Amino acid sequence: MLPGVAGSYRLPGGTGAGGYRAVLVADACATRDDAAHNATLATVYRGFGDVRPTAEVMALLLSR
Repeated sequence: MLPGVAGSYRLPGGTGAGGYRAVLVADACATRDDAAHNATLATVYRGFGDVRPTAEVMALLLSR
């Protein structure tokens, strides 16, 4: 899980570190502007992991 990500940067591509797929908590991170935020979300979704809102991540965690 990648909560609290701040800033714009390039994430590694592929299936993620160690073969795991990360989950980026979309509403728990921020950048300077919406365009940068959306670009980061798209980068993660395209090749690094899933992008989900806090409520959905919490529901998944609590259901286990």
